[in-house]
Amino acid sequence: MFGLAVGTTSASAAPSDDAWGGVYVGGGIFGSNEWGQKVSGHAANLRDAASTSGRVVVTIPAGGKVLCWKSNCGYAPGGSYKCWSGGPSGNEWTAVNYKGKDLWVATRCVGVGQY
Repeated sequence: MFGLAVGTTSASAAPSDDAWGGVYVGGGIFGSNEWGQKVSGHAANLRDAASTSGRVVVTIPAGGKVLCWKSNCGYAPGGSYKCWSGGPSGNEWTAVNYKGKDLWVATRCVGVGQY
């Protein structure tokens, strides 16, 4: 399991983890994304851009979680993706923070919410 610190862009104190929420990578208590599509048992790539052409910085295994770096786990449009063969697809990306790096994860490949 990953428990990571929230990154901020201002000098003010970071909100609590509960205020920001995060993403759940397959398995755990969230086996589906917010569209009801199953995400259990699959890892997720964190990228340096909101696109599959972005460099994969780290792959989070199923059961991991990562905090968001924009309030309410902000979404951004980006490049199209397919999570895995037969899995969900889309072009929405969620901003996450991994070890102080602001990265992106394909939104429909993970569960998003507060934990």
